[in-house]
Amino acid sequence: MLRTGIFLILMLACFMSVFGRFLSTDCQYMDPTTGKKYDLRPLISSNPAGYTWNQTIWSIGGYSLDSLSNDVQVNVSFQLQLCKDIQPIFKGCNSTGAAYSYDMKNGCINWGQATAAAFDVVPFKDGVFLQMFHGDKINHWQKYMSNIYIVCDKTVTQPMPMFEHIKSDISQAHFKIRTKLMC
Repeated sequence: MLRTGIFLILMLACFMSVFGRFLSTDCQYMDPTTGKKYDLRPLISSNPAGYTWNQTIWSIGGYSLDSLSNDVQVNVSFQLQLCKDIQPIFKGCNSTGAAYSYDMKNGCINWGQATAAAFDVVPFKDGVFLQMFHGDKINHWQKYMSNIYIVCDKTVTQPMPMFEHIKSDISQAHFKIRTKLMC
């Protein structure tokens, strides 16, 4: 019994050192390499629906959404919250999550749950990103997921999320929040 407990603790420590740490209710992250602590609590929206916005983006080949390339313009509504799941406001949303999109063609998509998430440092070392897993089911082995990049921008007075693109090969949505809190 003791060996099993020690093994599980070691496995958890290895996982957390490679993939950041699990999201906890405190909504804080400490970079294990630098010791810098990031407090995301001020970025939690006070609105029970979280952050909501509409964004005109591009549909590439009819199945992938991207704000960087063009094929056909699509108006998409988004709903996002940090560190806690929210009730979806869009028609057709049937699962618990913290990030949703809605458009006429694809309907509602849940991009991940705050209860199945991990923090890590942004590759450019200018903030953190939050990976959320266990969104809507795509098939028998794959679910939607998202990365939310929370990056330093000293000029932003009111942080507001934006959609960047979807990595269609892994069904992962990317969002960005610029804020001076990460500086």
